[in-house]
Amino acid sequence: MRISWKKEVRRLQRLNLYYKAVQTGNESLSNATDDKERFLEEVRNESLLQVILRVHLYIEQELNVILKELNLEVASIHNNRFKTKLDIIYKLSVIDKKLYDVLTKLNLIRNEFAHKIDIKEDGELYKQLLEGASGFVLDNHKIDVKMKELLYKEKLPTNNKIKMLLVNIWVTLKFTSTNMNKVKLDIAKRLEDEVQQKIDELE
Repeated sequence: MRISWKKEVRRLQRLNLYYKAVQTGNESLSNATDDKERFLEEVRNESLLQVILRVHLYIEQELNVILKELNLEVASIHNNRFKTKLDIIYKLSVIDKKLYDVLTKLNLIRNEFAHKIDIKEDGELYKQLLEGASGFVLDNHKIDVKMKELLYKEKLPTNNKIKMLLVNIWVTLKFTSTNMNKVKLDIAKRLEDEVQQKIDELE
């Protein structure tokens, strides 16, 4: 089947646009290491409760950025609740289930801690967070821990591992929020494919 030159030009334009969006994303990815180290230095002397509350705020800020990029008015979203924002972003396929699951787990832990003075033992907290983590977040966390242990030539304290896992969760979402041009193109392509499929079914 011959493709008209207009369709081919349009296809090449889209590829070029996608390439430029990916390039922007690569720049964001290159900043991720700096973001991690800067964050870990900021929270070095903070308690786990302080770090969890801080990361939760940072993550909610990224959720707000994503919603604004999608032209969704943050103020109009029910009670501005973290979980509501997260659910909307997930249902729009901006983030995958693996990231959604660990963000949901972190939100549950944060809400639990917000109503208690005493927090869980480090080991129990770390286990809880690890149970919610998978994919990119978990893989990066394991690499970071191994690299730090090789650097310091000793096992890292659980407290440090928790802080490193928390920062990986935040940076993974931040990478999405700073790469929304690519996300929008992915959404547009998915919607176009759905429309094309329905047209094909009617023909």
